[in-house]
Amino acid sequence: MTPELERRAAEMRARNLAARSRQTQPPPAPTVDFVLPSIPIKRKIRLQESLADVDISDFHPALKSVRRVGGMETDRDGLIDLRATGVQIAVSPELIARAVVLCNAVLKGALKRGWMVKPGDSTGARLSVSIEGEQLDFAVEEKAEPIPGLHAAPGARRTRGPTGNLQLILGSGYQKASISDKRGTRIESKLDLFYEKGEALAAAIRAERDRIEALQREYQLAARRRGEIESRIRRLTGNMEAWEQAELIRRYTNALVEKAAGQGPILPESDLAKWIAWAGSYADRIDPLAGKITATPQEFWE
Repeated sequence: MTPELERRAAEMRARNLAARSRQTQPPPAPTVDFVLPSIPIKRKIRLQESLADVDISDFHPALKSVRRVGGMETDRDGLIDLRATGVQIAVSPELIARAVVLCNAVLKGALKRGWMVKPGDSTGARLSVSIEGEQLDFAVEEKAEPIPGLHAAPGARRTRGPTGNLQLILGSGYQKASISDKRGTRIESKLDLFYEKGEALAAAIRAERDRIEALQREYQLAARRRGEIESRIRRLTGNMEAWEQAELIRRYTNALVEKAAGQGPILPESDLAKWIAWAGSYADRIDPLAGKITATPQEFWE
């Protein structure tokens, strides 16, 4: 083989090896930009330092427990939760001063509208207000929403994070009234609406309770009427059975007298005469028709 042919054969072998090498190598992985979701980090604050610029000397007495709180740590949603003190405030550290001032403003405004304020305490009693006798829990909370990209196991609660939006809540059980920061409008400018919603909620709860109590009274009245009717039926059937028994006793004693008379006169002092007299008196005692009728008139038409 000439040198030229050897060179060409070597080049061909090299190209074949390179082609086989490219076929066996995996394709390059695509580049993906992945950003880890931001999870709330536990933070410690000193509450009094967060309230340093707030004059709490004239605050409503229901908030006096806040003054005694020292250091606190955010919960799993990144919020400072004061509910252990009886004051239902749960907000991020950046909003704690606003939330406390807002809570105080609501309580003072509530007193001007004639609402009663019941302070909470560390034993589990919640801060509440009473509107026309209806007691409602009162809370200042920051909305927390599930963090996108973080998923929870089936049945578990998704991790949440603060949104920066406050909300005021009045509630009794599942019935609630609330307002919140929306579209740049803060709660502070909507307190009159909050009071109106609270009074409407109290009226609705009272109306629902009155409706339920009326239904209960109707049920109790119907149950009492059913009991009276059942009692009358029992008395009726008892009277019928007693009357039938009395009639049977009289028929039997009459037959006995006729039988005995065929065998001779029945002497008044005899045991037979005494027994017949007792049987007749017993029949009269159990016979409901033997004495005065005791049924009341309504028993005949109800």
